[in-house]
Amino acid sequence: MKEEMIKRAAIINQLLAEKEYGFRIEYESILKNNCRKDVYQFYGETKYHNVLPLLNYDESWWNMSDTELVEFLRDIYIEKAFHLDDKMFFTREYILERVLPKIVSIENENAFQKEKVICVPILDMIVTFYLPIKDSEAGLLSIKITEEFLQTITFAELKNAAISNAEKSYRIETMDSVLYEMGTDVSNYSADSYPMYILTNESRINGAATILSQNIMWDLSRQMDTEDIILLPSSIHEFIALPFSEDLEFAFLLEMVKHANETTVNLEDKLTDSVYVWHSGKFTVLR
Repeated sequence: MKEEMIKRAAIINQLLAEKEYGFRIEYESILKNNCRKDVYQFYGETKYHNVLPLLNYDESWWNMSDTELVEFLRDIYIEKAFHLDDKMFFTREYILERVLPKIVSIENENAFQKEKVICVPILDMIVTFYLPIKDSEAGLLSIKITEEFLQTITFAELKNAAISNAEKSYRIETMDSVLYEMGTDVSNYSADSYPMYILTNESRINGAATILSQNIMWDLSRQMDTEDIILLPSSIHEFIALPFSEDLEFAFLLEMVKHANETTVNLEDKLTDSVYVWHSGKFTVLR
């Protein structure tokens, strides 16, 4: 797809220049959580916009005519390009007040390190950090925390601030309440024998990182009335929590997580195929 996107970008850029729309596009391959994505990066020709959108490859727009695609790109540029006051956004105080953690599979550690993204292993995952910039209907715009951010901030400060910020916006919900919120009929759902909870954050974006906080985990423990919790990685956005029981078939739970990852979870949102046990403040990984 790379060569095709490069060739088409040359054609589209010529049309954009003729219409004097003030931007161009270029093909790039970017690292997104667990995979690389083929995208068009927008580049503006004015000083008024210094934060410009990315457009992930998708057949819905790829199959447009060149004329249709030019207008489609213009609409995206008008809607999503904006100016960011970097003198305000990248101060030490601003970063520490807003930085948040994200966890992804440890398989991506080398890729993140090559891009100088700050990351640290935990269990069979890695923790990275990001700075939310703008929320929209299309999703969260954020900036990865790379080594250059550590010029005025130590890693310990970054990590502690990120976890502290995560503790301000976490959510613990029962499975039936989540299903009800989604519009699912829960009249026949019973949690008496096997209560399940969802652990995430208010935005439901990168919410699986809430397990990094022992304060959050102890709150989950109190709500579940147990100090032995099984955690199933639904995605990088949430965990499913259920009380530990010797009667559980862990091989079945592992297979269930793997099957969900293979059939329903987008590759970029996949966390791991593991099952985790939290016991009085300590984690164990089951594979």
